[in-house]
Amino acid sequence: AKAEHFGRVGGIIHTPEDNQTGYLLVLREWNEQDTHPILLHGLREKKIALDPILGSCAQNEIHTDETGTAVFSLPDGPHSFALYRYRVL
Repeated sequence: AKAEHFGRVGGIIHTPEDNQTGYLLVLREWNEQDTHPILLHGLREKKIALDPILGSCAQNEIHTDETGTAVFSLPDGPHSFALYRYRVL
């Protein structure tokens, strides 16, 4: 699993068999940014459903670009997080 930071952001854990499902942890450190792009390795040009599990889960779907980057939102302020189960649609 690889991790990036929101202001500095989170991490992604793929299901080993298919890379189509897994868990995504988005962490927001002390900064004023409500949104931030995150690179999701192995998920280029995908539509992804997000099922909230815990934390400040503000999104239910994302789209990655040709580099695998998607924009995430943590509007509850600094030192917040969101844990999602994801599945590629």
